[in-house]
Amino acid sequence: MKDSEVEEEKKFYQLMRSNTVMGFTTVKEVMVDYRKYQVAPGYYKGCVDVPVS
Repeated sequence: MKDSEVEEEKKFYQLMRSNTVMGFTTVKEVMVDYRKYQVAPGYYKGCVDVPVS
């Protein structure tokens, strides 16, 4: 289909290919383990002692 003479088949192939690649590269395992993705970069320390002055 990639080298088809019919323009609709080419567009369909390109759409399916891009969606397939996006689907495989955006799964949690790839994003977290391979790309080291963090939802919110940095860290939140909510339970810290506040010095009293």
